[in-house]
Amino acid sequence: MTLMKSLLLGSAAGIVAVASAQAADLPTKKGAPAAQYVQVCTINGVTGFTIPGSDTCLKINGLIHFKVDLGSTSTPAPTSTAYTTNKTASSAQSSLGWYTRGLIGFVAVSNTAYGPLTADFAYDVQGGEGFDSSTGAAGLDHALISWAGLFAGAGNGSKYEGYLSGSLATDDDMVSVDHSPFYVGYTATLGGGLSATLSVESQSNNVAAGATAVGERVPDLVGAIDLAQGWGKAHVGVVAHNVDYVSGAAPSTNTWGFGVLGALEVNIPGMKGSKIDIQGDYAHDAIGYSGLAGSWANYNLSAAPIFSDVALTSNGKGYADSNAWSVNGGVSLAVSPTVTVGPEASYGAVTYGSGSSIANSSVFVGGANLEFTPVTNLKFDLDLVYESVNISALGTSASVNPTGFGAKFRIQRAF
Repeated sequence: MTLMKSLLLGSAAGIVAVASAQAADLPTKKGAPAAQYVQVCTINGVTGFTIPGSDTCLKINGLIHFKVDLGSTSTPAPTSTAYTTNKTASSAQSSLGWYTRGLIGFVAVSNTAYGPLTADFAYDVQGGEGFDSSTGAAGLDHALISWAGLFAGAGNGSKYEGYLSGSLATDDDMVSVDHSPFYVGYTATLGGGLSATLSVESQSNNVAAGATAVGERVPDLVGAIDLAQGWGKAHVGVVAHNVDYVSGAAPSTNTWGFGVLGALEVNIPGMKGSKIDIQGDYAHDAIGYSGLAGSWANYNLSAAPIFSDVALTSNGKGYADSNAWSVNGGVSLAVSPTVTVGPEASYGAVTYGSGSSIANSSVFVGGANLEFTPVTNLKFDLDLVYESVNISALGTSASVNPTGFGAKFRIQRAF
């Protein structure tokens, strides 16, 4: 009996041991891991996603821009030192052009004890052919750091510029300042919508006619005051610009030019999204801040003015100062939530001191813009523009008056 009991107990113990060993070899059913989701964030008006393992909010953005250009051509004017001429026969000039641009960038921002720390970067590739089109190129659009009022990097506009720089609605048609420098500076927020900015910037790229620039040695010094209110906003910009050139016959020149700009943008009461923009500027020996250089290049004109900080005199022994000014205006009317229309006009002139080797000139640009935004981030845009240039012939009362028409149709998808 005792023997039988021992055998039964031993068998039971063996069965339990074997069952336990087999159970240990069976797969264990575990709970599903916690799901990982992208965390949406908004910091200082930037909405993006939080970079894992950090407190930085990242927004990816960009655009695709397509444009078709139509422009008039004209017969080449006689050669003159007063202006440059288009020496290509009008029959060989393009009156149709194609252009496409792609831009990709990001904004990264995080909160700090001294305010948002932001990095803003964009790189673009563009190409085209025919009338008024850029050649294929890739390059930096902008790369900026900003924190606690400090900013530094490569900008897509000088702090001197107003609201019409690059034009009110068009890309490059109006007479406007369009200088994109490297800069470092500080913006102080004074309260009540008022702010003040000081900026040290790379020089605007303009040469002295008949002379050679000695190279950049002194940066442009820019100051600006901005006011933003419910009725709109206002901007005043000033710049000091070093002029340093040499010539084979004339003595070198090293002097200072300056520019002053004022801009006003007023919201139209009762018409949400509608506004009136006015801008005026004056520049002495600082032609890049006058709003004139470059606007004439869009129409295949038979002759174009020469714009210069200073001009070598006709006898080659001195320099003539430049004095330039421009006035720009436009109205943007939101006739519906998706359609905006508006006329635009600009006028500017430059005169040179006594004995200048290049001619005085003036330019008028006028036109209208129609913009259709059927859905968010998709825009169709049509510009119709007329330009008239008046260039004085040196030593006579005669003048050259090339004119041109342009039309631009654009489609842009932003994201």
